[in-house]
Amino acid sequence: MVVSVRFWLSRLGERRARRAASRWLLLGALAGYGLTLLFLTATGRGTGQWFFLFVVWIGLIFLPLWLLTQAFQSIGPSLRRGLAAGLAGRADRYDHPANATLVVEDLFDRVVVMPRISTPEQAGKAREAASALMTRAGRTNGVLARALRSCLATLEVWTREVSRWAAADAAENIQARWAEIRALAALAGLTRTLLAVSQDQRSGALPLSGPAADPERVHAFLDAVLDYCDELALEVEVLPWTEPPLGLEVGVSVREPWQRYVETPSPAPSALEAFIQATLHA
Repeated sequence: MVVSVRFWLSRLGERRARRAASRWLLLGALAGYGLTLLFLTATGRGTGQWFFLFVVWIGLIFLPLWLLTQAFQSIGPSLRRGLAAGLAGRADRYDHPANATLVVEDLFDRVVVMPRISTPEQAGKAREAASALMTRAGRTNGVLARALRSCLATLEVWTREVSRWAAADAAENIQARWAEIRALAALAGLTRTLLAVSQDQRSGALPLSGPAADPERVHAFLDAVLDYCDELALEVEVLPWTEPPLGLEVGVSVREPWQRYVETPSPAPSALEAFIQATLHA
């Protein structure tokens, strides 16, 4: 119970969670104010003190709780890091969904450096999708390997296609690249996190074959994709993509469901579920 409360409080480090909590606090305060007025009316005490009651519920109850919620903008990340550090090395760190989420998000923060063209929205989508995939995959290495393989294969094909498109585009169309490049960078960040999770579970080994079984090769590939995203977004004259292939079989691409998920305003549970289904069954 204590761990669950600390986990919930750690979520308040995210703006979306703070906004949701603020809405619930305001609704709760207004509901309490309304119920108080109804009680006074039902007991015949009148509603002459309606303004005083409004000040109590809003000024003395809602505002202090709202300010406390906003304080977790800085407290939340520290609390999350502390919880993740406490889970490090534990054999059951991926067994509980809340614990798995903490571990995956900590890995994302430690191993992923998003390109300058990316916004916090894309980083949040990549982190959220990585946690959701890990929670769904659990400790079944075959499921995680399938997700990692699908994302890597999609990245290879997508990066080559974007490279050809960007090189052929005129300079005045550079802004047209940004949405797609940000989605590509977010998928690279997600894949980098899945790679870290896979290595964490298997003590460094990758459940892949061919060149993709070499962790250093895959690390270099993903770092190159992330660097290339900035080049695609910020340079007028784009050099072609020349990274050697990883030798993965291209199955079902997860590009389209991923783009729909990234482009859908948060929260996007339906789009996330569609991406997860496409990834785990590719």
